[in-house]
Amino acid sequence: MTATEVTLIAAVILLTSASQFGQKKAADAGSGFAAFISSKWLWLALACMGTALLLWFAVLQRVPVGIAYPLLSLNILAVTLLARVAFNERIGRKAWWGCLCIVLGAALLGGQA
Repeated sequence: MTATEVTLIAAVILLTSASQFGQKKAADAGSGFAAFISSKWLWLALACMGTALLLWFAVLQRVPVGIAYPLLSLNILAVTLLARVAFNERIGRKAWWGCLCIVLGAALLGGQA
């Protein structure tokens, strides 16, 4: 893969992970639909997801979907790390092993590109 392709995929991963962070913050903003819909975090999450979608189209123009989509699974690791660091969530041993498997799988696929 070219540096541009790697950068685009990394940007999509970071933006979708940031969107998950914003969604969690919006969900924790208060009770009720009005608190959720008026949360700045929700709108930040939507902006991140929309930008990620546009960049994803650029990825799909350059990288075979059979390689690009599995690499996108690296956002599971990013979101797991965010959950641990930002929200102090307990992440079990099985979850960390699962993340390791995902990273190894992404490395194998990345080596094919």
